[in-house]
Amino acid sequence: EIALPPGLCVQVQNASLSVLQSQQVGSRLYVPLLLSAFGVEVILLKKTECRHHKTSLLKEKGLAAFSLSNGVLKLDFDSSNQLSGWEDLGTNRTHRVGHSYVQYHEKKGLFPWGNVCDGTNVYTFVPDDGKVVLTPEIIPTNIRANGPLIWEVEQQINSYITASVRLYKPFFKSGTSQSVYAEFAQWQTKIGPLPSDPPNSVGFLFATDLNNSNKFVTYTNGFYPMERRYNSQRPLQGNTYPLVGRAYFTESDKRTTLAVVTQRPVGMTSYNGTLEMTLHRRIKLPITDDDMRGDDDSVLDDSVLIGFLENSGATVSAVTAAAMVGFQSPPTLHFALLDSSSRWTKHCRASWAPGNATALPLGVHLIQVIVLEPYNSTTRETQTALSVINVNEDAQSFDLTRSPFAGGKVLVIRETTPDFQVNIGKDPCHTQVRDSCKITLEPLRLRSFVLTIILS
Repeated sequence: EIALPPGLCVQVQNASLSVLQSQQVGSRLYVPLLLSAFGVEVILLKKTECRHHKTSLLKEKGLAAFSLSNGVLKLDFDSSNQLSGWEDLGTNRTHRVGHSYVQYHEKKGLFPWGNVCDGTNVYTFVPDDGKVVLTPEIIPTNIRANGPLIWEVEQQINSYITASVRLYKPFFKSGTSQSVYAEFAQWQTKIGPLPSDPPNSVGFLFATDLNNSNKFVTYTNGFYPMERRYNSQRPLQGNTYPLVGRAYFTESDKRTTLAVVTQRPVGMTSYNGTLEMTLHRRIKLPITDDDMRGDDDSVLDDSVLIGFLENSGATVSAVTAAAMVGFQSPPTLHFALLDSSSRWTKHCRASWAPGNATALPLGVHLIQVIVLEPYNSTTRETQTALSVINVNEDAQSFDLTRSPFAGGKVLVIRETTPDFQVNIGKDPCHTQVRDSCKITLEPLRLRSFVLTIILS
């Protein structure tokens, strides 16, 4: 996804000046590219005439129901433009679903400075005054895109909340059946500025026909699962837990799981097959009219992924971890203004990727890379520190010398895992010059290494 200046429309070309498939929706440009790990790809954006898809506004009740479908998933909306159904076109499994937005009226404190033991404040969430559904009976809905890469509707919930629901065309890597957008749909919510009401926050509810027995799982730092249970005897704030990266709940018969992946931490709870997330908080103290921590007129423009997974728990963990890493770490974009495209295409490489790299196993993730010593042009060596984690429920092995971060011949490997079970500073493969080094990661374990590499 590339954000363009308003009013600019472009045609996408590769370095050979061949036109690439793309789709522009408003000021957002979508280009499907298969990037190798740590790879570089050059594309050219050429200004062209704007020819956006026409949009249709659905306002009145009684209009025909409609659907969004990317050929793998289908989302159904009823005649009031309310989300009503989810279908996996591969398995023909369907679910009754719905989404809505709520406003929490948070409890004011008795003291102007908002004592931490007194009502809501910047540290505590106290929605004891209840919540109000904001979603109207008939939602003004704008069909923004209808393929071939993006399917999108935009819904105006009220004067300060706009929700976009998107499906993307799934692209499958060679040799795998996994694609994030074959499992997940995207919700993007723009909130704010909020009106000058008493203290209030905005939440998002996604209701399903699953029976999860009020049990759900959140993750600490996105990698370590924590089982939770909704307790109906407690108020909402006593059932709200940090959602960092991803969470899920599973139907009682263990067949179906609803998973959510986020770009940033939010508060989350789940009950009766419903996912509830606190998206935006606004705090107004009685006298200062401020939370004393900065500007209160914030605007949130954030996205989450939601999907049904018909898999075992181990697969759910791996799929959600892969979705989280890809969602939170999109490709880095760099732009250059060119007076002549030929100057670039004649003298610069169109793409690059490590020559001997192989993909890490599903569920094994590179979480940190630090260049300790820059490239030395005389010795052609560089030194890199890295950490990898296994989020699967079984052990995973891979060749450290052929991983995406190697990019050349590995001369020396030194383990730096801060753990009493390993010898820090020792070579895990017991040789100093090698063609292979197989590393085993136990379930939910992290290992760190320093590699000295000679670049090819």
